[in-house]
Amino acid sequence: MILEDASKDKIELGDIINTKIAYSLLSKKGLLGTRLEIIINAVPSIDDVETKLSDAIIPLLSTTKLMDGYELASFKYGVDDFGYEYIPYVRKCNALTQWCPPEKTDYKSCIRKERLVIGDYATGEYKDEYLIEGIWGYERDISSVPSILPYFELTFSEEGVLEAWILYNLRELLPRYWHANYGAKDFIYGIETIKLMNRQIELEGLDEMERNSIKDAVRSLDFNELAPHVTINGDTATFTCAYWNQFSGLYKMETIFERVGSHIHCVSQNKTCLVPHRSSIMY
Repeated sequence: MILEDASKDKIELGDIINTKIAYSLLSKKGLLGTRLEIIINAVPSIDDVETKLSDAIIPLLSTTKLMDGYELASFKYGVDDFGYEYIPYVRKCNALTQWCPPEKTDYKSCIRKERLVIGDYATGEYKDEYLIEGIWGYERDISSVPSILPYFELTFSEEGVLEAWILYNLRELLPRYWHANYGAKDFIYGIETIKLMNRQIELEGLDEMERNSIKDAVRSLDFNELAPHVTINGDTATFTCAYWNQFSGLYKMETIFERVGSHIHCVSQNKTCLVPHRSSIMY
């Protein structure tokens, strides 16, 4: 149960947004929404993210242990004067050889640039004995950079599954610059997140009918389907949460994990649009 003291009946946002008891329940420490908010808010800023992520991220995760001899790092993916995001990856602590991602053979874009690669770079598929530094454009293929999750040992519990989800989706939580923000996600922690989302909608220049239509659609949803929660069944766990994107709407995300020894592997991750929306704001 997400709201510890609430009724087991369906709880609608429209019924509880303005009530003190709802605010009290959703503000309690120990709820997964509060824990998720604390972790995401502690993720490094753009100025700090290029440092070793091991020192910034792992201390936030109480049940997580990175395998000996490895470190968590990141590199930029995009274009300096157009927009970029950070890609987390795991490398060996003694990695010295820099890696050059191969070019995509089918990439087409008006912002494509010929990029000079200077120096002695490894090519081909990525190996964790390589370094990835600098910024690599979207014409580069980084598909061989593996998920960071298999490099971590975690406790198979609600907290451990939450932390597995954080690691699996860390790319979505790291800072983005300029046009990369079209893909940014605001995760739903509790009622305050919904209020912030509504304030964003008010600033978008929509007419009153459009604004009210979106808000009514959100209020009709079952909050228990939006708040972060974990269901564990044997060696399988499901993490469910929701997020808001200004350019596509409100989504429910469901991620299925399985326990494999001391590791937690992601089996699948799916999203469902609950309230479509397209912002008029341009970056």
